Amino acid sequence: MPQKLPFLNLEDLKTINFSETLLVETTQEDCLLTVADIINKLGEEGSDLGNILRLLGEETVLCRLFFLNDKVYCSIPKIYRDESNNINLYDAKNDPDPIKADISFIEYHTDFTLQTEGNIFSGYQLIAIASENNLAAFRVPFSIHTDFQNTINEKYNPEKPNEIESLMPKSKGAVSPNIINYYPRSVVPMSHLEIGETLQVKGDLGLDPRRPGATRFQVQKMSENEPIGEIFEVWANYYLRQHYKQYGTIPCTVISKEEKDNRKIIKFARADLARVS
Repeated sequence: MPQKLPFLNLEDLKTINFSETLLVETTQEDCLLTVADIINKLGEEGSDLGNILRLLGEETVLCRLFFLNDKVYCSIPKIYRDESNNINLYDAKNDPDPIKADISFIEYHTDFTLQTEGNIFSGYQLIAIASENNLAAFRVPFSIHTDFQNTINEKYNPEKPNEIESLMPKSKGAVSPNIINYYPRSVVPMSHLEIGETLQVKGDLGLDPRRPGATRFQVQKMSENEPIGEIFEVWANYYLRQHYKQYGTIPCTVISKEEKDNRKIIKFARADLARVS
């Protein structure tokens, strides 16, 4: 008789009563728990579950506890697509990274729940992860892209509610990238930059399919020619793109912020030549 494959529904992690919940409720600051953290909490009695979780990598952020609307929630790894329409399993951080593992996509399913104030869409992907000494299956959630939701809402006929099943895809293999959301990330609005701040463009990430026509830049703030803080992303405007095209990674300074047509126009100049207005 074939041995049953170990299985874990990652959404079950949300039911755990973490001791850190009270701290998050008090400080309202996120708490990140890695696979190693969870395994330590499980102890010897949870060794079987620990062996399954190790397939995700012991340093992988498995749970992010965060405070929202007077309540603590638990974020878990999810399936997302990237800008090249590749899909992968991402960790639970606010700005998640893809989990490096030997992943096989088994099947997926999407659901539709009728609601008076907007219908609810959900989906899950069944995957298998293998290592040299272990193999397990995971049920992982994914959120459905707004464009796909709009398509289903347009096709749905309230007079024929049973037809909704035929509209919601389910199949063997991996979910189509067009169905699911891009991985979340923090983009700092250009309007948040202040006059006199100096930036260095670290790289051009190209056009952003999430926002047609927008170009993503990685930048870092500078002080006295030294980088400060973390690298972050912006949707570069014309003036920042022109600076990068002409001067590359030479730092630039915000020299003016002007209001025009309900938009803030941010202008830059080379930091060593800048005159702030």
